[in-house]
Amino acid sequence: MKKVWTTAYDVFSTQISLQADVDALLVGDSLGMTIYGFENTTLVTKELMGMHAHTVISHAHNKRVIVDIPYGSDSSVLTFIETLEFLSNIGAKEFKLELTPDNFSLLLEARSRGYTMVAHLGYLPQSSAKPKAYGKDTKEAEYLLNMAKKADSLGISSLVLECVYSPLAKEITQAINADVIGIGSGVDTDGQVLVFDDIIGKTAQDFTPRFLRRFADTRTLSENAMNNYVYAVKNTLFPNTSESYL
Repeated sequence: MKKVWTTAYDVFSTQISLQADVDALLVGDSLGMTIYGFENTTLVTKELMGMHAHTVISHAHNKRVIVDIPYGSDSSVLTFIETLEFLSNIGAKEFKLELTPDNFSLLLEARSRGYTMVAHLGYLPQSSAKPKAYGKDTKEAEYLLNMAKKADSLGISSLVLECVYSPLAKEITQAINADVIGIGSGVDTDGQVLVFDDIIGKTAQDFTPRFLRRFADTRTLSENAMNNYVYAVKNTLFPNTSESYL
């Protein structure tokens, strides 16, 4: 059966995801955009990740939780290990690293210290300019397949493939032992991950990456609720006597 992941940043997203019995919660650095309105993920600090991770872990009831390693944490071995220790101290047990040739040695370092790691290949929001189909040309496909195999040989728990050419994503899934979780990488991976705010339709309608499917429209519902509230107050329809302490 396919694995289902979603992001979680707070009590609400955690509770809703738990009742649907998702397989894993990802405390993604996408919170920089969805919650704080940052242009990208590069302003998300380990302290910010730690605050949200602590909240999710505290309410996850032993559900699997993966925490993103934030931007800049791979600048040195010391910084990387300090970040892992910091997040571990707030309860994180599994971590996702956007994998590049420059930081691959850090994955080896983390595994040698006993940390459970998830690798991330394809579109890397911390360093890539924009989503595209990664791995369509032979050279890039060979690079992604080789990196996936090398990461798998280190005992990663899962591999996230983002915006990877679907036939290549299928080949990688068949070539490695770790679960492959796709986003924009076709149906043949072991599972899928989507951002919670995108799933429920909270994000703005002009945000339309190819991989996004809104399964509800809570943004419109929220706008209507707020408009109705403002109207009720301005026209003395709220509160009524039953909503007042008399």
